[in-house]
Amino acid sequence: MSVQESFSRIESWLSKNAPNVLHQLNKPISSMDELDKAEAILGAKFPPSVREAYTYHDGESTESTGLFGGWRWLPLREIIQWNNEQKQYGQKHQFLDFKPSLMIPLLVSNNDFRY
Repeated sequence: MSVQESFSRIESWLSKNAPNVLHQLNKPISSMDELDKAEAILGAKFPPSVREAYTYHDGESTESTGLFGGWRWLPLREIIQWNNEQKQYGQKHQFLDFKPSLMIPLLVSNNDFRY
């Protein structure tokens, strides 16, 4: 099933069964340039399916209880913020081999990230 088909089914189901959750999904990214810039900042490339997913929705709002089994899908700006915080932490504690770009979180639940 394609990403487009998946989102079509998800959005259709949510509109009938959980419209409040549907409204917690963010608008899509404004352009692929936004995604390219995020990848440049992160020093990593998202898989094609993840890139495509952000063209439908830029994650979920901070008020969301989590679309995916209680896990909230992170907007690009929050992923970049997490990455910057991890870099600062690594520099502060002199973790010379620390590379947060190898772990890009996409989901969060109770401050527990999934990469």
